[in-house]
Amino acid sequence: DILSFINETVLPMSSYFSRLTKLLFELESVGGNVYRSILIPGSQPLWQGTRRGLFGGQVAAQCLSAAYKTVPEDRLCHSFHSYFISLGDQALPVYYHVSQIRDGRSYTSRMIEGVQKDKTIFSMIASFSKPEADIVHITQPMPKTLQPEDLDLMGFLAALIANEDLSPNLRKAVKQRVEQFTHVPVELQPTDPLVYFRVRPSDEPTVHSWVRFREAQETEAQLSSQQSHILTTYLADMGILVAGLSSVRLHKAFVTSLDHSVYFHEPMLSPSDYLLSESHCLYGGRGRTSNKGNLWRRDGSLVATIFQEGLVRMQRPTEKERASGAANVSVGDAGVKA
Repeated sequence: DILSFINETVLPMSSYFSRLTKLLFELESVGGNVYRSILIPGSQPLWQGTRRGLFGGQVAAQCLSAAYKTVPEDRLCHSFHSYFISLGDQALPVYYHVSQIRDGRSYTSRMIEGVQKDKTIFSMIASFSKPEADIVHITQPMPKTLQPEDLDLMGFLAALIANEDLSPNLRKAVKQRVEQFTHVPVELQPTDPLVYFRVRPSDEPTVHSWVRFREAQETEAQLSSQQSHILTTYLADMGILVAGLSSVRLHKAFVTSLDHSVYFHEPMLSPSDYLLSESHCLYGGRGRTSNKGNLWRRDGSLVATIFQEGLVRMQRPTEKERASGAANVSVGDAGVKA
């Protein structure tokens, strides 16, 4: 039955967060400000992207992790700007080359390139600064939404699969999404799954979801500011482009990120706590979608502001797909990166 399918798909919950932090924090120094990502083998695969390549949030987080290894401990990243240049290969490590652009009295700049097979797949420039006291404190208020305890993504997907009116192709696509979400080391609860999965169009180009790290324990030691920034970077690339497709109902689309910027504000605090993610499409057209995102703690503190532009190409169905109903398979590729 449907619940058995979901339960069989879920991996044992003993290692999601610990394996993710090992992947993001424990880069190997190979000398000359070059750091190599580790590969995590095993029978319990940690989701690191799709068949198309590495998850961009993973690459961006490792990039920032490498940069942090070259700056003084009293310097914290306040923003970075980056470009997704080429697909990353999950079977190979990524080499992060850090260039020390500037070391000033208050600010530090680093340029980082992620390299595989002698080709740059990702580039970032990040700025770090010493903490300073507030002069003026202004923040964007957190919107009111349903709480994560009132949401049930897996129940929604199970109901979709059980719907007798669902075409075989769409049911297969939903099952693939179930498998993906149960392997991702992040728990996701969209406030409106019908909009998130483009079952119906949104009245406004804005999407909200609650996110937290799967299997992170409340007893975990409080994160350092550096760790908070690295984990926030990983989250910041999840679903940011969804809003750019929120007005498009059930069509196959090729979606991938082009550039990505994050501004850090308040720390995440605990990885086991939910953050509210907001994605808003500022402009969609000419084959691209420009989106702004925010991440808030549940107490209303703004953790980060995100900007991302993505490539969007609606794919025309073949005659065979039209005949089989596959033309309406969408359950969304938004979030597939690098």
